[in-house]
Amino acid sequence: MATVRLAPDPSVESLVSRVNQQVCAGYGHVTLDVRPGWDVEPVRAVRQAYPALTLAVDCGNAYTDLGQLVALDSYGLEVIERPFATSDVHAHASLQDEVTASVAVEAASPAELDDYLTLRAARVLLLRPAAFSSLSEVRRAHDKAAAAGWDIQCTGGQGAGLARAAHRGGGQPAGLHAAVRRHAAAPPEPDRHPDRRRERGGHRGAADPVGARARHRRGAGAAPGQGVVSRVTPGREPGGDHSLI
Repeated sequence: MATVRLAPDPSVESLVSRVNQQVCAGYGHVTLDVRPGWDVEPVRAVRQAYPALTLAVDCGNAYTDLGQLVALDSYGLEVIERPFATSDVHAHASLQDEVTASVAVEAASPAELDDYLTLRAARVLLLRPAAFSSLSEVRRAHDKAAAAGWDIQCTGGQGAGLARAAHRGGGQPAGLHAAVRRHAAAPPEPDRHPDRRRERGGHRGAADPVGARARHRRGAGAAPGQGVVSRVTPGREPGGDHSLI
């Protein structure tokens, strides 16, 4: 499901208006940035305006007690992201015991993640590849979280190259966020030599309606270039057999 994040707003009314714009644009999942003093009121207002909206909050590691966060959970949150300082694993565990929402945490190493797994202190890993020392460490953290049944969201750079590389190396567990799968898809390469194709007779011009209708019936749009196929097909070399089964 597509998601959008909204920072704190000058007023609750303005925030609800911004949420309305995103819902009208097709978003069914909204994450609100909250902080002490800007939490219960904005979440309540958004929930009252959109009872069926999938809603999450990002706390920015800004809280030190459970009270306000438990109150937020009463508004049907899906995820509470980064509620406490990363080092306070016990506070995360206490919160996860108290709320229905999944607590989401970041970890900078597999060993750090182990502390959360041992105490069952969360149910979502916010996987930020840039925070790890190597992609092999990212893969290890990913596999540990997946084995524990956690959901995994790849964050940082909105699908930038490093995040995509870690995601591809780590696989796709069932709970992986849909937005990550969308960002990981490689776009088709443009045809850089259309004239050469015409010379070989492999391309029909715009004046050929028969060829156009045939391409339309196939319904697949532009075919990806060989470079794309070789990059996304494991174990295939450029120029090899790229047939799809």
